Amino acid sequence: MFLALLPFLALELALVILDVANPSLADDPLSGFSQSGRLFELDQRDEVYRTATARGLFFGDQEFAAEKPEDGFRVFCLGGSTVRGRPFTTESSFTRWLDLELADRSEGRTIEAVNCGGLSYASYRLRPIVAEVLRYRPDLIVVATGHNEFLEDRSYRGLKDRNAAVAWLEDRAMSLRTVTWCRRWLQSDEPEKQSEGPEEVQARLDEQRGFASYFRDAAWQDEVVSQYVESLKAMIAACRRAEVPLVLVRLGSNLRDCPPFKSEHRDGIAPAELSTWQAAMDAGVAATDERRFDQALTAFREAEEIDDQFALVAWRIARTLDRLGRPEEAATAYRRARDLDVCPLRMITRLDKSLQRVASQSGTPLVDAAGAIEADSDDGLPGSDWYVDHVHPTLRGHQRIAELLVEEIGRGGWLELSAAATAARVRLNRRRHFRRLGPVFFSNGARRVEWLENWARRQRLDAEVQPVSWIEFARAGNRAMDFGQWEDAWKAYAQALAACPEVAPAAVTVLRHACWLFEQGRSGDAADLVDRLRELPEAEQGAVAPIWSRAALVLDVESGDREQAERTLARYSRLIKATASSPDTTGWGRVMPDVLDRARRLTGSDP
Repeated sequence: MFLALLPFLALELALVILDVANPSLADDPLSGFSQSGRLFELDQRDEVYRTATARGLFFGDQEFAAEKPEDGFRVFCLGGSTVRGRPFTTESSFTRWLDLELADRSEGRTIEAVNCGGLSYASYRLRPIVAEVLRYRPDLIVVATGHNEFLEDRSYRGLKDRNAAVAWLEDRAMSLRTVTWCRRWLQSDEPEKQSEGPEEVQARLDEQRGFASYFRDAAWQDEVVSQYVESLKAMIAACRRAEVPLVLVRLGSNLRDCPPFKSEHRDGIAPAELSTWQAAMDAGVAATDERRFDQALTAFREAEEIDDQFALVAWRIARTLDRLGRPEEAATAYRRARDLDVCPLRMITRLDKSLQRVASQSGTPLVDAAGAIEADSDDGLPGSDWYVDHVHPTLRGHQRIAELLVEEIGRGGWLELSAAATAARVRLNRRRHFRRLGPVFFSNGARRVEWLENWARRQRLDAEVQPVSWIEFARAGNRAMDFGQWEDAWKAYAQALAACPEVAPAAVTVLRHACWLFEQGRSGDAADLVDRLRELPEAEQGAVAPIWSRAALVLDVESGDREQAERTLARYSRLIKATASSPDTTGWGRVMPDVLDRARRLTGSDP
């Protein structure tokens, strides 16, 4: 046996000596389920820890000093693709915004905010990462998880349920250079697949039964929820033993503009019942197309009486209640549709309540990002104004989560913080960061969302999210702007302005979104939006003029455009001053309350 193995041992030794086929530099065939691999590897030359190449497909590239600085504050943020920053990159995730704000408010300290967000990673796979990062002398660990529990269990069940002995053998085999070399040689005939890189991670879900593998299974759901609770408790316990503080983050999801991914009829539905159910659904759709929302609601309620387990029925009821101006009832129906989804790619209510219960019982700080976003949403119902797809926050959403974490860090006393930076300084820091991201940053995000939606067969439900009311068109414009799709965004905004019985409410909504862009550090996009609104007759007169002119003057001052500021002041200063005490419906009065004084200083005009 030894003689038979000798050639393989010799080959392995030769590959080691020649440093060929290093497993840590190859894609992980076990999708992160190997117990032998680590997330970070030490680069002794540069004296930094870097994300292992084998994990780069899922985590992106991160690095931090091997020797923690004496003045260092080191925080690791763990979770799934939301933490990773999808559909954009780690450079626009809340971890990066957290890093920037902490650095700005902790003079003399070296801040290291390390992103440990893995694509498709559920809480089950975060436990060994917590154990690993505890070795790197963290000052704080942040865990934001809950959206991938069902995704992972269906996509990777074969890997999760491996026999312990089989798992051990596979882990050891995949750590051999000989096996890595053979894998690379066998894949050499597929160059186009190898060149796809980390962006193709969602496509891999399709290869593992993907969407078709989801079906209603109450026992399976119980098992997943139980495992989620167990994972949370294990991570909390590990941090307690190491005396490292841990913060949990309650993530939210898109309720308003995301229908359920997959629906199934209740067990035992008879053919005659199904026929009646379909007739009611068709009647509801026809009434919706004709804007007869009361009749549509009646028809969908009839369908629900026949089958109250079909997620799409709950969604259509919610959407109709929303259009009828009944947001509280709509909220209940939206959440029910999310919980009935047979392909639950959003955190269901049971997981959400489990998270809150574990945090409360263990005394673990919980940052309520979901609650904060709901509070800032119209009618408490977040949609495309806060989420670019089903769960991933907008850039504004990531910045909001970072702000909440900074507040929690200050309350916890884990890092001494100076007073909050001025709004102008925050905008400047954010603007500089966006410049570093480059021109294709936004379009790449749109491409990644398209991949996910293709995997989830989203085109089947395109009709469900087609805007009908002016506010729905406005939210569609928000989403397009977040992907840098300027013309599509303006087309949607123009439809909102045309569909609104009075132009003013729609214009106010567009101006409010322009203000969000301004606060994000995207002042150029905000200025383009305000300039487009200038074309409206109402921008020069009527109810829109005061708020539009204030927005225009704020942008003039921010850019330092003296000549344009002079023109805006000459034409609108009295109007802006006269309405200074009016309710601030767009945020432009809040972001620069002294805009008139600043404009006069810029232009040198008399007060």
